[in-house]
Amino acid sequence: MLCSIVLISSFGRAQETQQKESEKHRYLGLGIRLPGLQVSDLEARAFPPARLILSLDPIKFFRIEAQYGMISSTRESSDPSADKVSLQGKSSVTSLGLMGMYPSGKGRFIFGFRYGVGNYSDESWQSYPDEKVVESTGKVKTLSGVIGGEFMAARFFSIGCEFSLSSVKDEYTSATSTTGPLNTKATMTEGNIIFKFYPF
Repeated sequence: MLCSIVLISSFGRAQETQQKESEKHRYLGLGIRLPGLQVSDLEARAFPPARLILSLDPIKFFRIEAQYGMISSTRESSDPSADKVSLQGKSSVTSLGLMGMYPSGKGRFIFGFRYGVGNYSDESWQSYPDEKVVESTGKVKTLSGVIGGEFMAARFFSIGCEFSLSSVKDEYTSATSTTGPLNTKATMTEGNIIFKFYPF
């Protein structure tokens, strides 16, 4: 009887310790933001589809988050005058966000702002007046309002999602342009799923 009581008591303390450990504040997060829906030509050419994430939570109500993504592709020109000429396309983006957090048990509600800068380029084949590869380039600046949520599915692992509304400024210089860069402004929405690992 006494042995049973001791075992039950020990099991209860172990469960309580495990629950406290799983709800312990973690300071450093490493993760990946999965691709959202590509909703425009601008987004398709300028923004890498996935991002790596590094987040720092100095206190449980505040987060500093950096994201980085890049993509590079090679394709063969379809122009009849280009004999198997390879054309390169690439883009990269870096962003920094400041987030407020409201924790509740294993979950937390997240809201804040993110600023990002991206660079992209795309090669094409020019057959007139000279046959050569030319490059179009662009630079994108974004300011986003972000809301989302995160759930600690395990001791060191979380799954979350976010929704962002972004103001975008794009400066695009076409390889064939004779009038300088084309400046455009746009507003975009995007939704993403996020997986994160918390080592500390």
